[in-house]
Amino acid sequence: MVNYSASNFLQIAFITLSILGIALLWAQNRFTAMRYLLGATALLMTFNFVEETKVVNLGYLITPSFSLLMGPLFFAVVAQLISTNYQQQRKHWVHLVPAAISLLFNHWPQWVLAAGTLSQIVYFSLSIKALIRYQHILPQNRSDANKLRADWVKRILWVLVGVALVDAVRHNLQPYLPIPLLLRWYLVMQLSYFLIIALLVIRAVREPQLFAGLTDGEQALGLSVIEGCDKGKCKADETTQADALFKELNKQVHSQQLYRLPRLSLRDLAQHTGLGEKDISWAINQGYGGNFNDYVNAQRLADVVSQLDSVKESNSNKKVRLLDIALEAGFNSKSSFNSLFKRHLGMTPSQYLVAKPQ
Repeated sequence: MVNYSASNFLQIAFITLSILGIALLWAQNRFTAMRYLLGATALLMTFNFVEETKVVNLGYLITPSFSLLMGPLFFAVVAQLISTNYQQQRKHWVHLVPAAISLLFNHWPQWVLAAGTLSQIVYFSLSIKALIRYQHILPQNRSDANKLRADWVKRILWVLVGVALVDAVRHNLQPYLPIPLLLRWYLVMQLSYFLIIALLVIRAVREPQLFAGLTDGEQALGLSVIEGCDKGKCKADETTQADALFKELNKQVHSQQLYRLPRLSLRDLAQHTGLGEKDISWAINQGYGGNFNDYVNAQRLADVVSQLDSVKESNSNKKVRLLDIALEAGFNSKSSFNSLFKRHLGMTPSQYLVAKPQ
């Protein structure tokens, strides 16, 4: 008779979660990498269950090789999160080769697991670096940059780095620690991974727009603007041209009220104005003195303030729905609107509404 432990029941739950996640994300190409990650997780937990319960005698360890697989797969999820073209880059399959080769060396599981831990730390670190770069470029292209920053993914990756290091300590201390302590430690590690995967699935299902990503062209444009100004390439003799172009752009933005489009992007603005994306980005950075995200949200904020001033001047007793005004002006979330309003005006929208004119 097989005695099942708490870890075995958690493995069953893990398998169920992974299969459910794959089913929920099956029809969307944007989640290809995440489906691979969930599939690998389901396989890992299946092999863990089989090896620990011995319901089937495999005769050979498989699970150590998965430690070399999870890092590249997490990196693929992040890469697809920040880039719309990642699924077209077949070269990334080469990152899975070490995991396949390691199957030949699982007679020495401690060495394979050590290599897997190192691999995970490297790939998680590369993922964090890619996210930081994405967050730096995003405001140059999107007016909803704050909503798409994916800070939560970066926090998950830092947690994964910590979990990988703690798990490495567990593997190396196995010969020296009592079995009950090792089993509890193993259960905590599995539960940590379970919660992380569950969070990924929940965010992907509930907020798929967070995985919109940027095209290679948008990333290259944003990076060129940032690097150009950082390296002093924003020439003073171009200021007059930039100011003139910015005035024309600003005129069109206000005449068509383009800033009221909730998810306005640099590409959208180019299509509405007939100007090139590169010219718009250059004009805003030079003529306005900030990035695309700052400019668009400043126009939205000015719109809201103007409407609130009109309400205050009319002395109307009609109840004002601040969120409706914010959404009409183009803001797509209450939190980002409140944060921006307080940062620029030093008070909340409610406080501004009742404050006396200066």
